[in-house]
Amino acid sequence: MIRKTLISVSYLPTAEQTLRWGARLTQKFNSDLTLLYVSNVPQRGPLHTNLTRQKMGEWGIEPPSFRLLRQAEALLKQEGALQLDERGRELERHAFKAPYRGVGEVHLTGVHGGNVRLRLREGPVVDEIVKEVEDPAYDLIFIGTRGQRGLRRYLLGNIAHDVAMQAPCSVLVSKGLAQARALLVGVTGRESSKEALRQGVELAQALSLPLRLISIYPQAEQRPGAQKHLDEALALVDALGYEAEPLLVAGEPAKTMIETAGQDHVLALGRAPMSLVQRVFLGDVSQKILNKGHCSVLIAVPPRDVQA
Repeated sequence: MIRKTLISVSYLPTAEQTLRWGARLTQKFNSDLTLLYVSNVPQRGPLHTNLTRQKMGEWGIEPPSFRLLRQAEALLKQEGALQLDERGRELERHAFKAPYRGVGEVHLTGVHGGNVRLRLREGPVVDEIVKEVEDPAYDLIFIGTRGQRGLRRYLLGNIAHDVAMQAPCSVLVSKGLAQARALLVGVTGRESSKEALRQGVELAQALSLPLRLISIYPQAEQRPGAQKHLDEALALVDALGYEAEPLLVAGEPAKTMIETAGQDHVLALGRAPMSLVQRVFLGDVSQKILNKGHCSVLIAVPPRDVQA
């Protein structure tokens, strides 16, 4: 069950399909939704700037950086994700609040009564996204990527990759999400893989996508273990009331999953616990796929206890 979803919006054409998926999931699970735009500017400006922003909030004037969120809101309305008043206008719980400590928002009502927030944060993009999802009710982040690789990746960074590796909740990195025709789960014996399978089944059911499971063995002697993991995964899928196509394949894990997923799958993987040093110098399968893959990738993290 997805309780609260965050969609990071930075460029509307690439976010359109993500917004449509987010709207469908919000309606399916009756969950809360936040659309977030991060303006990478200093959080503290000159005194006159802060006073101007305060007055804008008092007068209900939205800053130019909020326009993208209003355009995203229009897409949510098209998808039927927002509650409307008798005039067909979005039902606002409160109008625009000026940025306070770098955060400003409009609060809307979802079609089933849930909270839909358009939020503006100011600061370094990755830091602000991760800060937003410190709330343990967040279960999923949608974020797009421009697919930077190689030297360019290390010089300029990759926001989606960094969010996927740092966020305390699951992250779906969108690469051509409109092309997704099935969901593929990488199966291993790890607990992180079981969490990816659970969330993969949940997404597949909610979005009516076919489900495929892939278990990979690099060496022939590892085949029995891979088959065992696949059988266990199939039993779990059956217990969850869904069906899946099993794939048992020999090969190098990251390369094989990238080739199998192609461009028309969402690939679900668990995020193995690793230190920062290990991530930088060793990496793991999920990092390799994020950097080199051509499809959308779900990096699954167990949900947090809201009472914690």
